[in-house]
Amino acid sequence: MFFYSKKLTSSILKQKETEQALVVTNLNLNNIKIANEKIQLAELAEKEKSMRLEQERDHKIKELVSNTLLINQQYEVLNRIDEELKFIHTEAEGKVKTSSNKIRRIIKTNLSIDDNWKDFKIQFEQLHSDFFYRMKTRFPKLTENDLRHCAFIKMRMNTKEIARLLNINPTSVQISRVRMKKKMKLESETDLKEFIQDF
Repeated sequence: MFFYSKKLTSSILKQKETEQALVVTNLNLNNIKIANEKIQLAELAEKEKSMRLEQERDHKIKELVSNTLLINQQYEVLNRIDEELKFIHTEAEGKVKTSSNKIRRIIKTNLSIDDNWKDFKIQFEQLHSDFFYRMKTRFPKLTENDLRHCAFIKMRMNTKEIARLLNINPTSVQISRVRMKKKMKLESETDLKEFIQDF
């Protein structure tokens, strides 16, 4: 009887130990499940944040391209007006000649690319930090005009758009790219557009 009682007690203890082990295992599984859920939520939040930042970046790029093209259109209009005024100036006399001269000076002032370029650079650098610094450091032979061209390539603008912005024809854009490639000492098989877009 004593032996049976001892065996029963031992069996009950083992059962309690097993039950406790199961409780601990279940707690551990729940903790693991909670930890996994937290990780998944964190990953989802990170993914959503990344997507939101990407959308904001895309919006800023579109806005920058749009502003740049708008500035270019304004340049074209001012240039056409200036050409007309130049013609009027040669034919005019007196006050008309003086007035046309004043208007042409105002136009020339507004055609100054430098101020608009500074604004563009600031906006561009917000999207592509240190791009100009890295380009200039790695390729010191690039001129300010080359850097403009590189920025437009980085923005994935096509040849015609770049030609309008740089106030040159599309053929000159191609020639400029060949020269830039030489200044940058890139291999002949390296695609300049891809290189700059990945830079």
